[in-house]
Amino acid sequence: MLKFNQSASLAKAKLGFSLSWSGMDAAALSESFSLPGIDALELPLETIPQKRMDKLYATHPELRLHGGRLIDKSISQNLTMAPLKMQRSFAGQAVKIIERAKANGFSTVSLDLGLESALGDPELRQKALELIRLLAPALLKSNLVLELPCRVPSLVAPGWPAQLALFIKDCMVPGVKASLEVHPHELQPDFQPQALIRGLEFDVSSVILMYNVDSGNRIVKAHLEPWAALLARFGFYGPYLLCPKSNDRSRLPAECVSLANLLSSIRKEAASAVC
Repeated sequence: MLKFNQSASLAKAKLGFSLSWSGMDAAALSESFSLPGIDALELPLETIPQKRMDKLYATHPELRLHGGRLIDKSISQNLTMAPLKMQRSFAGQAVKIIERAKANGFSTVSLDLGLESALGDPELRQKALELIRLLAPALLKSNLVLELPCRVPSLVAPGWPAQLALFIKDCMVPGVKASLEVHPHELQPDFQPQALIRGLEFDVSSVILMYNVDSGNRIVKAHLEPWAALLARFGFYGPYLLCPKSNDRSRLPAECVSLANLLSSIRKEAASAVC
């Protein structure tokens, strides 16, 4: 029965790539837009020329587009400790990016405030709440989802997904959700997915499976199946985004072709299993 549930979940799931952290240039990124088996893409808004962005949604309306982080995490993770003036300046800049993302057909944008560490400090937690509330009018107007990354497994505390779920509730902004950043090669073979995200199950907006190409790691169907089976029970069917990383950018276009073949194969196998 579990096998059936996994196949049924994958048959319905939206599948694609996360290319925001790949370092690929705009030309190389564009080659990935039309690969078979792709329902969704996460793209770095800041590296794609406006002219190319203007055409992207019009030429690929079938794709669900996700925007990368509103600001580099080396900066954003320090915002909770920044003066109010700097926070407001960031909010003004972020609103413009949100408006641009909406105009170009994006469904989400992401913001990394370093919450995995900050939520343990009441003062930093409150500042993070206030910062996100500064973005609330733009999010409500655009109907975009603001994704807060949740690393799996946690590097700080196993129970932090529940803390993030409570933080999302306290934001009181409908468009704030979590993006699971799963590192499958760091998980034990017998891991239980629900135990890793307990409390956050209803707040997931995307699942990103990250891996390092340079280390010889690869994504296979078995990495997707446990998450698809679990989250389908909570009404989530993706997108599931595969995120390759490499210090050699020239390796990534071929890696994307390989991933597209994998996703096409997964979809065909899942569909035949439930027929």
